[in-house]
Amino acid sequence: MENKLPNAVLCVGMLNCDIYFKNIPHNLMVMDTTIARDVEMRVGGDAANVASNLAMMGVNVHLCANVTNDVFGDFGCSTLEAVGVDTSYIYHTSTSGSATSLFFFDPEGQKHSASFWGGNRTLEPTQVTDEMLSCARHMHIGSFVNLQKFFGEPAIDLLKRAKAKGLTISADISAGGGKPIQYDKIAPMMPYCDMFTMNENEMYTLTGTRDEEEAAKKLSVCAPGLLILKLGARGVYVTDFKDLNAHYPTLTRPEEVIDTTGAGDSFNSGFIASQLAGLSLDECIMVGSACSALCLNNKGASNWGFAFEDVLAMARERAAAL
Repeated sequence: MENKLPNAVLCVGMLNCDIYFKNIPHNLMVMDTTIARDVEMRVGGDAANVASNLAMMGVNVHLCANVTNDVFGDFGCSTLEAVGVDTSYIYHTSTSGSATSLFFFDPEGQKHSASFWGGNRTLEPTQVTDEMLSCARHMHIGSFVNLQKFFGEPAIDLLKRAKAKGLTISADISAGGGKPIQYDKIAPMMPYCDMFTMNENEMYTLTGTRDEEEAAKKLSVCAPGLLILKLGARGVYVTDFKDLNAHYPTLTRPEEVIDTTGAGDSFNSGFIASQLAGLSLDECIMVGSACSALCLNNKGASNWGFAFEDVLAMARERAAAL
């Protein structure tokens, strides 16, 4: 059944429950116990972050992930439903528990974390059904590296099925937790992606260089439609491996940075929403950068919550001021 909405997105990948502890002393691990200033639970995980951000910007979005019927999985699903994400494609079949991350902020605000990947380890490409693909115009896969089964022929088959149904595809490496990036596993999937993104550290791990143009040359043999390298304070580098090789400045003001968690996912959210709205590449990059700025100004990965029109206005205002 064909029931695609004009801006419908299917996000696939990681769904976490993030727990934040604040004002934790530096010597936590040598103490018997300590008292946190306050504790918060929030939704996290790359695919869930993008889904939540898109829903708050007014995009119709579905999420395919894997959790257990435990307190963490139930919290993630109910929180996503509250902001408008369709959670009917979330599996509750993980036998290892729902993914959970603990974030400890020291008195200076520096973040230290520990993650349990739970159901994120077991989600498989075959679980993304043709029915799910039929509901969307765009598919975003978060955490190619951390989704341990999203490699090889099953993953390529998913990308081919999505293409056959006319979907555009974006993907993000999202190599958290020091996970190594294996070029021979990533490269075969990149040509099927209309947009492939990574941050500066992931770029270095994958290509061995911190020079974005050199990295792009090394990746040209497996070129996606667009390669987008998120370079933090240095802005964004974009290439189509043909005529486009562009650097875009950051729209983040240094004094606004509170927490970097989810900034890359926020960029992806803004870019996808702008692309579905028919904006130019320049404005897609601007809105993505504005979403990153909003995320950096809050604690948590998807806690900023602005309508698309407001983000677009902010992006245009800040870009004009550069």
